[in-house]
Amino acid sequence: MKNIHPTMARVFQQTSLKPSELAHALETTPATITNWSKRGISNQGAIKVARKFDIDVNWIMMTSEELAVPKKLDTNNTVNHIKLSATEKHHLSSHFETVIADLESVNALLLSIQEAIKTGHTERATKLANIGQQLTEDLIKQSNAHLDTLTIMS
Repeated sequence: MKNIHPTMARVFQQTSLKPSELAHALETTPATITNWSKRGISNQGAIKVARKFDIDVNWIMMTSEELAVPKKLDTNNTVNHIKLSATEKHHLSSHFETVIADLESVNALLLSIQEAIKTGHTERATKLANIGQQLTEDLIKQSNAHLDTLTIMS
């Protein structure tokens, strides 16, 4: 495909997946990947990619190639010392990894919003703020669902 949008070029570069493979991995359609490749990845799409492949969402959404290497999620298991069943540890560890990645993404977005405002790029600041809001709302929903799951397990 010619003229791939920079956001998707970065996604393809980091995942090393073909468009059809990426669609399958993200549980979306090949047409969605084609659309993102032409017009740029959607906010929700960037969030899905960031979570699935542990890539900084802000890096995905940058409009320039200034950031050479994306931040990868530190996947050190922080719950091994808690006395839980293996299944409970897995659920808790997975949830914390997602929360940490999302909080790091929100922090990076906040810094980028500040920079965009300082440099007069209000449209970019607004777009990043919308991504941050979606990410925060998703984080709250997932945390509530996870708490419900742990309550059922106990």
